[in-house]
Amino acid sequence: MTEKIVFDNGSIASKLLAKELEGAKVVKVTGSDLVQNFTQFDSKKQDQRIYLPFTSDDLVANNAQIRDEITKVESLGFRNQVVLPYEGNDNKTIKYRAVDAGILKVDKNTGEILKGEVNIDQNKPSTTVKTATNKEV
Repeated sequence: MTEKIVFDNGSIASKLLAKELEGAKVVKVTGSDLVQNFTQFDSKKQDQRIYLPFTSDDLVANNAQIRDEITKVESLGFRNQVVLPYEGNDNKTIKYRAVDAGILKVDKNTGEILKGEVNIDQNKPSTTVKTATNKEV
């Protein structure tokens, strides 16, 4: 069976990933050097998948720095072992999913995320637009 390993960098995405992948081994990482964090794993162990909690916002904000580090890690023998499950999701989507999963709590009156997190505009009122129909005269 494939061993699942979740990198826990303290972000909401890593907490959500650990919850979604129940039974996965959670490894707390320190610092921002991805290559150094991968030294604790054996690259010859092919039956492991290492899940990184980077969202599209994280990848865009660092201007390919994270991509370059992932490429370095893969060149060290971790090719086909690194998984980016949230690569196509932005931070706002991850926060919504974290609220649904019970990781983040939302104040029902104000719609704000508790514990000092950023408001994700959950209770914005929706707008209905009526369009005119073509009537024959």
